[in-house]
Amino acid sequence: MWVLLIIGLVFIFLGVGIHQLKWYFLISGYNTMSEEKKARVDVDKLGAFIGKYLYMIGAVLILFVILLRLGVESLTLPLIIFFAISTVFVLI
Repeated sequence: MWVLLIIGLVFIFLGVGIHQLKWYFLISGYNTMSEEKKARVDVDKLGAFIGKYLYMIGAVLILFVILLRLGVESLTLPLIIFFAISTVFVLI
């Protein structure tokens, strides 16, 4: 359970890094693009999108830990469904 809390905090930290601190080198694929392809990408909007996605994932993991500590059972399936849907949304 503590591992999930730490992972959630790491996701939020990475979200801040990409969204606010402009650590765009952490965005997979962007770092290896040629300069001409990088010129066609609006990296500020991409960074904001990826950062907000990481905030959301981190917040959901922290909420999951809090609900587990409060004794709420059967959260694994909704969590898996949420991650599956949100990941497909990001990939599209």
